[in-house]
Amino acid sequence: MARSLDPREYFLKIAEASRQRYRQPATWGHVIAASLDQARQHSSFRYEPLLLELLREVRRRMLVNLRGDPQDGLTDGELATAAARFTDDESRAGGPASTFLHERVLHWLSDFPSEAHDWTLPLWRELLTEFRLEASHFVGQAPWPTERAASPEAGDWVSWEEELASLVGLPSVKAEVEALHAFLHVRQLRQEAGLRVGGFSLHQVFAGNPGTGKTSVARILAKIYRQFGFLSKGHLVETSRTGLVGSHIGETEKVTAEVIRTALGGVLFIDEAYSLARGGEKDFGTVAIDTLVKMMEDHRDNLVVIVAGYGEEMQDFLNTNPGLSSRFNKRVHFPDYSEDELVAIMRLAAGKESYELPDEVAEPVMTRFRESRKQLGRHFGNARDARNLWEEMMRRQAVRLLREFPGGRIPREQLTVVRSVDLPPA
Repeated sequence: MARSLDPREYFLKIAEASRQRYRQPATWGHVIAASLDQARQHSSFRYEPLLLELLREVRRRMLVNLRGDPQDGLTDGELATAAARFTDDESRAGGPASTFLHERVLHWLSDFPSEAHDWTLPLWRELLTEFRLEASHFVGQAPWPTERAASPEAGDWVSWEEELASLVGLPSVKAEVEALHAFLHVRQLRQEAGLRVGGFSLHQVFAGNPGTGKTSVARILAKIYRQFGFLSKGHLVETSRTGLVGSHIGETEKVTAEVIRTALGGVLFIDEAYSLARGGEKDFGTVAIDTLVKMMEDHRDNLVVIVAGYGEEMQDFLNTNPGLSSRFNKRVHFPDYSEDELVAIMRLAAGKESYELPDEVAEPVMTRFRESRKQLGRHFGNARDARNLWEEMMRRQAVRLLREFPGGRIPREQLTVVRSVDLPPA
């Protein structure tokens, strides 16, 4: 196909296929995917192991998350203008770099010409860096690398499945996450098969008391959304009212917009989001909400927002702006941890630092949690309080050991175990 068409025909033919066959708006991601597919059949580098892997990543990151909105794509006029610039650029460069049009298109798009721009090209740039590829690789001017570049976090990377399994308790929340992953997986398979897929909101409300794992689960969802191409980075940005609201007129819009920009490509997690709506109509929190709603729409293809807080207050928050309730139609409830689960959380924290929490210590610790919950009600900090208590017990153990062993010659077994006396007074 590529050898017999001129650039304009080539671009428009791919655009027509994306709209008619796949029911998706045309993007440069479709042009790149079609060109890579042609390369697998005709190019000298067709047997390179990374080529098929690159094509799969293009489809996953750029094409699977398209929802059929024409505003997400390119018009035929934009493609025709880009084709003319493509021809001019080749003439200025002294002629085509290859006899194959698909190779020349990949070469051109890998130099990121100003006339070719949409939301998929930044993702293409990331892929080229990740695969250690440059424009010259697509026209036979350089040998292909044999493996992808190592991620800076590769050594510490943990899959979402491992991360979810490591969380104590939360069976209902884990079931929600696994169901979401299954839905997105099947949706991807349907889309790859050319079947219709409807749009849906990725934004969620996490309702629950403090310290119930909401931030940890938000981080897991960010990984899942990136896996299926809904997010380009998959990072998590945590904030609250203090991070979004300014102190004088005109400042809140700028502060909120800047926080949202840092979250693009990932998940923006707003803790205690209800506090934005508590000051009345003249409060700067309402300005932050209005800015949030607008930017959620402007960046709907590369931003997910999760708002968190107490259940009743979160419903009041959604009622403050019509744009919120329509975007946050998925609610996940996070239950309080039991006393047994809180002790398990403490033991996990202890194990990470080679400490032990014996059974004779666990019993008074559970009693402490039971009394604290009764006293504090919904303000009890759950896992947060468990971690704080553990840190205090480590400090008290250190003081006790130096008092018991003045010379600092402490037996190894004593260094690893906390005792009931290390539990601070209530």
